[in-house]
Amino acid sequence: SLYVVHLSRWLKHFERRNLLVIKSEDFFERPKATVKKTLEFLNLDPSEVNLEKVVAQVYNANTAAPRQSTNSTESKYKNQISLKLRQRLQSVYKPYNEALTASFGIDTTDWI
Repeated sequence: SLYVVHLSRWLKHFERRNLLVIKSEDFFERPKATVKKTLEFLNLDPSEVNLEKVVAQVYNANTAAPRQSTNSTESKYKNQISLKLRQRLQSVYKPYNEALTASFGIDTTDWI
């Protein structure tokens, strides 16, 4: 997507070190680790927070229910679009994804 275009606008007002960018795939696959990373970014002590409770509140669901990973974007959509369309999308978004990786350290290798 064009995330880097929109995120770059924030850099006009804030220093890069003041922005934390997290992929939703990372949050849904590793919610506790992602909440902990967020707390540390905000200079809050994760040991003072019940991470299980926070994650349950964020999910707003039963924490005992198994979560379906959303980090399998490629396998999820691979068979739903033609190879030609997939290659076209990769071509269109490649420079934006590379810029997102370069500017914000976001790994986009699992994206179309």
